[in-house]
Amino acid sequence: TLATAADAAAANAGYDFLVATADRVDGNSGLLARAERLGQRVDGAIIVDVSDNDSLLERLIEKLDIPVVTVGCSHPKWPSVTIDNHHVGVIAGQHLAQLGHGSVAALSLATPSGITIDNMSDRILGCRSAMPDAAIRETILPRSETSERRHLILDAVGDATAVFCTSDEL
Repeated sequence: TLATAADAAAANAGYDFLVATADRVDGNSGLLARAERLGQRVDGAIIVDVSDNDSLLERLIEKLDIPVVTVGCSHPKWPSVTIDNHHVGVIAGQHLAQLGHGSVAALSLATPSGITIDNMSDRILGCRSAMPDAAIRETILPRSETSERRHLILDAVGDATAVFCTSDEL
């Protein structure tokens, strides 16, 4: 995993690696409070799937004055390691085409406020470029309970011969 690899690289360089979730950035138990307790013992941060408008997290990083890299999504202020989502779609589309599918239900999830869906759109564009003659029907599903979502997925698939999910949450 990413955490295992980062921990090994940090250990090889003589550093400790601490993992903290950022789902609660503020508040007494949030990342901001923990970072203040750590003070200058933080040498850098690897931030996974951060929104590009997370002002609390940006304030935290500015306050700590440490180097940052984001993983999984690009951010305008920090270097990023991202996935080539278009190429992911091309690979999926090529696979489906090789299997003989000509009708694909492309399913995406609606995203929480502030997080772009460019990665999902790029994956679908890649799939379309690999399957130019296929009927690819895109459906954006709401974030709902899994049992509710099951019915929506079945409705969205319809008569498609293949399903392409753009998110691992599906």
